[in-house]
Order: sequence, then structure tokens, then C-alpha cells
Amino acid sequence: MGKNGLRDIAEISASRAKYAHDKLKEIDDVSIKFDSSFFNEFVIEVPDAANLHRKLSEDRIAAGLLMKRFFPEYRNSILLSFTELNHESDIDKLVNLILKYIS
Repeated sequence: MGKNGLRDIAEISASRAKYAHDKLKEIDDVSIKFDSSFFNEFVIEVPDAANLHRKLSEDRIAAGLLMKRFFPEYRNSILLSFTELNHESDIDKLVNLILKYIS
């Protein structure tokens, strides 16, 4: 990894999460659940999280973590996480599929 390898990976992961966050917050039926700073993960709220999660999984997309599993009051929320392995084209695909499935 080298002297700055971990730092580089962390910066890329944060950048990818910011890219996804900015794209997703523009979708009418998607809201960012918590208005706070984040590193590489954040929570979105959609009209039917379980259905969206299922459809994304059927498309072989790692669809995040359904929050209702741990917090029943967040039944329509999904925790999304991004790393250096998620390229902008992967994020664009995720965003387009979310648009398709919640519209």
C-alpha cells in the first residue's frame, strides 16, 4: 500500500460517497435521512425500502443494509456504503436503477 496507501483509499471512498450522496439527493422520492457529515456511508429514505432493496438485489447490486433490521422505526431507510471499489459508473448505475424502481 505504501506510505500513503490507506489515506489514499480513505479519500477515494469519501469522494465516492459524496458523489453518490449528491446524485441521490436530487431524486424526488429519495431523501437523505440524517443531515450530518459522513465518511463513506449514509442513510437514504425511500417510499418502499424493502421492495427497492429486493429489486436492486435481483439486479445483482449490493443494495445496502435495510435499517428496519436494527431500527424498526426506520422501515423505509437503507444504509449505503461506498469504497474505492465503487467507481462513478457503478454509482451512476445504482442511481439510475433507483430512479427506475421508485418512479
